[in-house]
Amino acid sequence: MERLDRVEPSRRLAQIAAVIGREFSYDLLSAASRIDEDDMVSALSLLEQADIIYRVGISPFVRFAFKHVLLRDAIYDSLLRSKRQQIHAEIAAILENDFPEAVENHPEILAYHYQEAGNRQLAIRCWFESGQRALAHSANVEAIANFRKALELLTALPETSERTKQEIDIQLALGIPLIAVQGYGSAETREAFSRARTLCLRLGNIPEYFQALFGLWGHSWMSGKNDEALRMAHEFLSRSRALSDPIPLMVAHRVMGSTLLTIGEFQSSKHHFEETIRLSICQKQPLYNLYMVEPQAASLLLLSWDLWFLGYPDQSLSRVSEALALAQDLRHPYTAAFAHYMTSVVHLLRGDAARALASAEKSFEMSQEQRFSLYVILSRVSRGRAVGDLGRLGEARVEIALGIDEARSNGVGFMLPMMDSWLADMHAKAGENKHALSIVERALTNIGDVTGRSWEAELHRQRAQILLALNPSMAREAESHLKKSIEVARNQSAKSLELRAATSLAELWRTQGRPDEARALLEPICRWFDEGAETADLRRARDAQNGLPLILH
Repeated sequence: MERLDRVEPSRRLAQIAAVIGREFSYDLLSAASRIDEDDMVSALSLLEQADIIYRVGISPFVRFAFKHVLLRDAIYDSLLRSKRQQIHAEIAAILENDFPEAVENHPEILAYHYQEAGNRQLAIRCWFESGQRALAHSANVEAIANFRKALELLTALPETSERTKQEIDIQLALGIPLIAVQGYGSAETREAFSRARTLCLRLGNIPEYFQALFGLWGHSWMSGKNDEALRMAHEFLSRSRALSDPIPLMVAHRVMGSTLLTIGEFQSSKHHFEETIRLSICQKQPLYNLYMVEPQAASLLLLSWDLWFLGYPDQSLSRVSEALALAQDLRHPYTAAFAHYMTSVVHLLRGDAARALASAEKSFEMSQEQRFSLYVILSRVSRGRAVGDLGRLGEARVEIALGIDEARSNGVGFMLPMMDSWLADMHAKAGENKHALSIVERALTNIGDVTGRSWEAELHRQRAQILLALNPSMAREAESHLKKSIEVARNQSAKSLELRAATSLAELWRTQGRPDEARALLEPICRWFDEGAETADLRRARDAQNGLPLILH
């Protein structure tokens, strides 16, 4: 403070500048100090000569900064609290009236001044607007911080219905960047939506309830708790059908379709996704700021998996390509990361490892840059599977195992049986069949209505293959597992999984000298397929057919 004492005529100007912040513009300082230009220039010159401030830019506006943050803090603290609040209030008013562009681009500055002025209500509004702006620019970490500041100030206000409504809006807004950064499975994500749901029930039947329910459903679904997710999906559908608004119904079908996909009810799941897509035709308003991903895009992507399971691999690729185009049109990074991950899996299911790797890399790189924790994890796993299919087994085992560990530590249970299956496959390809078998057996033990049964048939087939590799004399047990795989796949109408299991069983029967049984099993399922001729599964099935001896009459 000795330096400030040496330039006493500039003290008041330095104090106002300190209230503005570590950096300040000439124009704002001039408006806040209300002194004429000559005195202003003279005072600033004295402060520069005393090494208190320095010039940091002249274009497009002249700007200054304090030499040291501690010096700025000391000057700020030299003001009485009441005087500081008064200056903060004056600066806030000047910003709103005279600097609208600065406020629009940096609403957090206005929020800060209202907060320090003691005007909680206006500060809450500005922190909320600042969070929304950050969210619109995918600055998710900044959005989380701004929404939390708004909530912190809100707790000091008296409890009224207006305050409750404000908190609902902020909690729901906070939940979106929390999903992006921490994932659906995090405790903080769940807490934001749970609090919003509780408050919605307090106010009665309000539209925001659906957003809260969606967040809680997402937490359960992505955590692999399909029993909880299904209950909420039914509630979502029931409530939305009672309304005339098509948006909740559109989201409800997306929610139900997603849940049924992981459960393994592929036909019903497909129907719900198709309903969402149909309802979205007339929907022009973007919804990803309320429901994380545009319902139409999410439905197209998840429908692509349903279509593969149901035996339509070309339609699966077509749908995922349509969703990718939509994601690019939306210019929404989270939707794009989701789309590239889902596309990578479709390519893996079709047996196209090179294209799968390219899509997984895009999702992984984008997710790392944007800090999308969920798709860093999931695309790491699909990338690992792709490099394994390209022959890099050591790298694949490390990548998939790391992804699965990260999934479990982050509470992600979504399609974990499939990921475990992929890891086991990499160990089996490397000749580590005992390790592979232990992974598959553990996954089968955990399969159920809670974890989901979508990959159950493939795990039974995989167990049979590993048993045969370990000990060919275990053919009877392997045959039993292959028949179980076919049974599960047929019950689910999962033609692609049935084809895989039928091909494996036909190959086993051929080695046992049972070609007629092999042919009777394989020919009908191969005839059923009228698309996907170039996929790996159908090529393998045709090779198995061609390897059967001809019937001589």
